[in-house]
Amino acid sequence: AVVSTQSTGKAYHNVYQEFMPNAKIIELKILNGTDKKRSLPKSRDELMARFESEWQRAMQEVDEEESTVPRQIFFHLDYISSQPAILFPVKDMLDHARSSRSNDIVHSIVDAAHTFLYDNFDLVTEYGDPDFAVINLHKWNFAPISASLLYHKDTKLHHIITSWNYNKGFSEECQDTGTRDQSAFIAAAEAIKFLKTWRSEEGMIAKDFCKTKLRTAVNQLTSSWGTAEIYFQSEDITPPSMAMVKLPTKIPLIRQVSDHHGNLDLRNMLRDEYNIECKVANFGEMGNYLRLSFAIYNTLEDVDILDNAINDIAARHDS
Repeated sequence: AVVSTQSTGKAYHNVYQEFMPNAKIIELKILNGTDKKRSLPKSRDELMARFESEWQRAMQEVDEEESTVPRQIFFHLDYISSQPAILFPVKDMLDHARSSRSNDIVHSIVDAAHTFLYDNFDLVTEYGDPDFAVINLHKWNFAPISASLLYHKDTKLHHIITSWNYNKGFSEECQDTGTRDQSAFIAAAEAIKFLKTWRSEEGMIAKDFCKTKLRTAVNQLTSSWGTAEIYFQSEDITPPSMAMVKLPTKIPLIRQVSDHHGNLDLRNMLRDEYNIECKVANFGEMGNYLRLSFAIYNTLEDVDILDNAINDIAARHDS
């Protein structure tokens, strides 16, 4: 079904649990946990080990409260995390969660970002048939804002707003929920078709094009900055269109905003002075990293501009 935003899709997950007896919502901190100095995982096995450990911790908290009926356990998984950019083995994680709680009922929701970069993607096969999956279409899929996909395997689900198409099926109920601009919904199908049928000059599909160009961009930046990328040695957890590249050590500790400690607001500096939009973050002892994204609209000339901008900022802080 098409819904207004990914947040709307996640709201269904939350509303759904309110009608379940003995419902428990758990939060999993797979990447950093409670220890901010913890290093980031560098392999699929390490990522799974962290998930299993975090899942065990969460289940111990759930079991502290005795129950005579099966628990309804709700949790959220990313397919690709934003910062740092990591590809999660969602199916393996969901299989582990379900098998470890055979006496309970596990309800999952997957943030399925980047799904349409893949040819013939099967959500059930790749994700292990989650209870919910949500996909924003306005970022990587070039649709207007306020058009997202929501998957739910329970065909009895109803739209939160009761309107004209009530009891005609969830997909039908989502099509007309009152007075709103329907143009984003109407454009969604063409946006998906565009990305699925797009081919580069070399004939590559979107995923292969992004992955190839991203590899070239990473090699250029790490060579220019004298740094390294942390995930390409583990392609099974590397997204096809994003990579984490370490920034030059000459750039001081970065934060979301500049402060009196001298921490640098690098993201806004790149926006304001160089017209570049990209995410940056500090990962403690690992240092400062830039999340490099390469979509089908990007060019290697864009990478040159980013390369020169970071070198310029580094030189300013070295003087």
